[in-house]
Amino acid sequence: HGAFLDHRVFLPQVEHLCSRYRLLVPDLRHHGRSQSFDEFSIDQAADDVLALLDEEGIETAVLVGHSMGGLIAQSLIRRAPQRATGLVAVASPRASAPRSKAEWVSLSLSRMVLPLIPATRFYSLVGKTCGPDPDVTAYACEAAGLIPKERCRLIWAGVIRALRPDLAERFPLPTLLVVGGNDRAGTISKDHQ
Repeated sequence: HGAFLDHRVFLPQVEHLCSRYRLLVPDLRHHGRSQSFDEFSIDQAADDVLALLDEEGIETAVLVGHSMGGLIAQSLIRRAPQRATGLVAVASPRASAPRSKAEWVSLSLSRMVLPLIPATRFYSLVGKTCGPDPDVTAYACEAAGLIPKERCRLIWAGVIRALRPDLAERFPLPTLLVVGGNDRAGTISKDHQ
């Protein structure tokens, strides 16, 4: 799932897929019902997913990641490529995509500005970035509101640190990139051209 959201973002897909596939839909570190830690990084979250696969006795899986979850899936594949048989990245940035100086400045400024935004306003902004559907906006505001704002800062800093143009990424497995017409947040559309 994406930053500040939780497992519920996938409930419509779970409903359609659960009769044919075994699905694990966790709340990622600092999100939903998961544990909180002092730190957050995409690599730590990938390690959490690997630990969950081990705990469930799953040797290989098709990884599906939405937004930040796509970054986590990319990290998992870099760290343990033998564990993934496929990747579905939904509205997710490509970790290794080159970014312009203006994009890096924007990301840096977002880290500095986030602490200045009142919590209720921040949660509202999270909802609005998730699309025009009022039900989705309400869900996103509610899910984000479950995360203390200080943890939101940790999460966002971890997402930014995961954007690494120095990575040489070529995933030798079936990959589906899903970018919707309304995916205008960040560089998602540009990253996959």
